[in-house]
Amino acid sequence: MASDGSLGPDGTVLWFKHFPGHGSETNRREGMADHPFRLRPVRFVRVGWKFWDAVCAVETGGGQTATTIACQAQGITEELQAFGTGYPLSVTLQSPILDLQGLKNATSLQWEGETPPGTRHEIRTRTGNDLKSTVTFHDKDGRQVTERSWGKLIPSFRGSVDTTFGVGDDWSPWSRIYHASRQAFQSPVPRRFVQVDARLISEDPEAAASLEMLQINFDDPLARNVVAEIEPAQTVPAVAQTFTMFVRPRGTVSGFDHVSLEASTQLSFVEARLEGEHFDTIVETLENGFQVALPRRIRSNDLLELSFDAEIFLQSTRFDVFLEDRSGDFPVRQRVDAGDATELAMGDTNIVSLPVDPALFVSVEISSSVVTPNGDGHNDELQVALDVINLIEERPLSLRVIDLSGRVIRNVVARGVAGQQQLTWDVRDEAGKTVAPGDYLLELSLKGDGREERLHRLVSVAY
Repeated sequence: MASDGSLGPDGTVLWFKHFPGHGSETNRREGMADHPFRLRPVRFVRVGWKFWDAVCAVETGGGQTATTIACQAQGITEELQAFGTGYPLSVTLQSPILDLQGLKNATSLQWEGETPPGTRHEIRTRTGNDLKSTVTFHDKDGRQVTERSWGKLIPSFRGSVDTTFGVGDDWSPWSRIYHASRQAFQSPVPRRFVQVDARLISEDPEAAASLEMLQINFDDPLARNVVAEIEPAQTVPAVAQTFTMFVRPRGTVSGFDHVSLEASTQLSFVEARLEGEHFDTIVETLENGFQVALPRRIRSNDLLELSFDAEIFLQSTRFDVFLEDRSGDFPVRQRVDAGDATELAMGDTNIVSLPVDPALFVSVEISSSVVTPNGDGHNDELQVALDVINLIEERPLSLRVIDLSGRVIRNVVARGVAGQQQLTWDVRDEAGKTVAPGDYLLELSLKGDGREERLHRLVSVAY
């Protein structure tokens, strides 16, 4: 049997049986078993074999009575060999804990390597300021002993005392996967220590990813301690809401002159305030947010407020703040931690949550209950607009058109992702012909991560 290490619901290893239990005649003659099977990912191999007792009747002959004696036959495994082919399915490389020699602002991660088709890199980071030390004691032969036992040994019987360091309680979890070299650093900064985890994945046994160089780019921090929090920290889904992000730096080093706000949902800038006073600014729209030019360099304990409009479609939507200094030859950028920036906000967080609700789509609107495909450019198609929420990964979003006999005459499929979605039915069947006048049932369906939701509407076609 073989296993790739996958576990069942009860926590036990899942095995795939390759050999049914009976050897071939050739195997028996050669005294070996050869069990080839199709190529598959294998981490563990499990071998079982049978042995048995046989009763042998031996006739002594000459009219004497037969004598029965017991004889035993058993299998003995002398050697086991397993042969594979191709490259490993996964290789994990983990750096030691890297000491940046003080608080540093890690800005980006870059690497060089190859990813042929069917392979990929999965690189993550984590950071922290504290380390935990572990002390181990050994006797003169290198065996590990307790500290008390080591203390009782005479000096000539004592071995080495080793200290190892591991991550402390303040370390961040592993970051999200980096998608491209020179991508902005994703773990909290500024921090003194950093660690990198790199996995080389291959889904093709004839191809392998490679990693030749990995580099962390860092600068001195713009602020040794800066926190941000958002208000309100909870809202209703798919409804436009004005939010305010409060940013307060403490212990600025060189200061900063720009600040950016980024999120997975669309942001619309409203206004900016510094120490409660509104100021005019130049706002640059980014792919996933906006950037604000500040009227002066920000000092320690200055309170910066950024107000913006957004609609939230995902539970626990995070809003990331970045400080930026453009005064030098190269811009310096620093991610901001969540924390208590002001008494004006209550959450101490940069994450907006939604009320607990299993719904997958809300605000479903149909362009018309009657469609008239007569070619006049008005109401020739049916538009279905909806807001998808609580969907972490892409799922098929389906609009099925069903006639009154129950036959599906058209199925319109789109990518179901959190946010505003729109489906269009051109009032044609799967063969491309305009459907006959009459009533039709629309079935909108979406299968989420934990449940499937369906919605039905009745529409009419007239022309």
